[in-house]
Amino acid sequence: MQAMKYLKHTLYAAVAALAVTTACTGDFEEYNTNPNKLTQGSITPISMLEPLLYSATNSFDNYMLAIANEISQVTVAKSTPRREHCYNLSNQNFQQIWNLCYKWAKNADHMYDLAVEQNQPNFQAIGLTLKVYYMSICTDMFGSVAYTEALKGDEGNLKPRIDSQKEVYEAMMADLETANSLYNPSQEMEDPAKDAIYAGDITKWQKFTNTLHLRLLMRVSGRNDAFNPTVGDRIRAIIDNPTTYPVFTSNADNATVKFSGTATYYRNYFNTTTFPNDTSLSGDHHVASQFLGMIYNAETGFADPRMYVWIKPRYVNNEIREMVGALSGCTIEFNSNSIRSDKEPYLHYETLVRDTNPNRLLDYDELLFIKAEAAMKGWIGGSAQEYYEAAVTASCEKWNEYGQYAAYPVLNASGEVVLSTVSIGSKEIAAFLASDEGKWDGTEQRLAEQKWLALFWVVGFQMYHEMRRTGYPECMTGEGTVDLGYTDGKFIARYAYPQIAIANNRANYEAAFVEQGATLNDNNMILPVWWSGQAVAKDAGTPWEHSFRHNIIADESQIE
Repeated sequence: MQAMKYLKHTLYAAVAALAVTTACTGDFEEYNTNPNKLTQGSITPISMLEPLLYSATNSFDNYMLAIANEISQVTVAKSTPRREHCYNLSNQNFQQIWNLCYKWAKNADHMYDLAVEQNQPNFQAIGLTLKVYYMSICTDMFGSVAYTEALKGDEGNLKPRIDSQKEVYEAMMADLETANSLYNPSQEMEDPAKDAIYAGDITKWQKFTNTLHLRLLMRVSGRNDAFNPTVGDRIRAIIDNPTTYPVFTSNADNATVKFSGTATYYRNYFNTTTFPNDTSLSGDHHVASQFLGMIYNAETGFADPRMYVWIKPRYVNNEIREMVGALSGCTIEFNSNSIRSDKEPYLHYETLVRDTNPNRLLDYDELLFIKAEAAMKGWIGGSAQEYYEAAVTASCEKWNEYGQYAAYPVLNASGEVVLSTVSIGSKEIAAFLASDEGKWDGTEQRLAEQKWLALFWVVGFQMYHEMRRTGYPECMTGEGTVDLGYTDGKFIARYAYPQIAIANNRANYEAAFVEQGATLNDNNMILPVWWSGQAVAKDAGTPWEHSFRHNIIADESQIE
């Protein structure tokens, strides 16, 4: 019976996956196929964990490069048909992420059901945590979505109610509370080798659950008083009670999916077969001026120590070219300027493309940034500056591990280009924290921008979410966003619902739009999600003073 039930759920996942196609997937399905396929006699929760970690996170890696980095102004696509940085996104793009979120949430939900039936409370907790993780991406991208009545198609509910985003967050946080109460570290995990994150360490899984809870709370912190208890009270309850709510305490707790590289299935999406050279990674994704400008200043000589691991300048023979960032949202003509384009840096291939690189879901540095912001708001005790400096330090130390694989071009004493490894030690970190660009200045902007940088290469559109929540970093787009007209030149506020989702459940979506003071005609990329800074300001009757909502467009004729 259980095997047949699982096979039915697998079919749902397969149907959803059919719609998940993109021009840059390449041989992705080959890297998404588990060699240890389930048999009808082996359906246990642990059997579902590998695909929920390996396959799911690799799926989101694909969209991190193709879309998330583009709309977050980290990279700029150079090929004419693409232009995601101009928000050239279609229903197909929306449906791809929609399908992924619900597909993997459904699989996590089934893990939970199996764990209930087989009396495995730790896997009940893990199933709930992973369901919330994938559904949080969904609601953050789309806004109001089905949650409380979702994932019940096999029970006949094909037209679930669309929960408001507040209701979704309340339900997700309730699930995480339940998960936290279920963990029993004294019960060992069977076959811990299948746990690609914590190798069976239940205590660390519990830390992941509660740290994810804090991420969700800070995401809706602009709506503090809409919750009872308030967001601030809930954050304090977790932080002040580490015995009941253990959270990350070091980078050793980071929720990272680890790959052995021993077989195709156990390789990171960014592997050396799919991406054989730096052009395959970054030839169509040059580093954006927004990102470059925050980690490098040619005039002052400033360089964030993580820059040498994240990106690298172009070089030919013994000439290292000046670094000039690509302009997000620019026109085709501007983007085709070969003189400028040849100076635009690449992502750092040698550090970012490795068969055994982990997929990062949630890290210790993010927790520390959350603590710093909570301290600034007066919600928890402690020094915001100390939390901030600890967060930057954790981020630098995390990326230092990648430095041994770096191939950063430098000139030697003979004027020849040599490729160097990178070290981010205590000296480099101290210098950064003392610099004008990195030191604590007590502002929301400094905190938000450094958190944004620390979220680089984290799965799930996290940089994009934070931009809409805080308004930082301040952004400027090129004239291409106006030419295409998808957002009237403004920063993309959300993903539109897939057409098939509305067609199959029209009445409930109409009601969801009415609740937001809108109609189905507002199913676009302009209507902001409920927790965003823009929506909070609008409901308060105050302007949101951030550049990318002011339709500020770069004058491309004035840019060299």
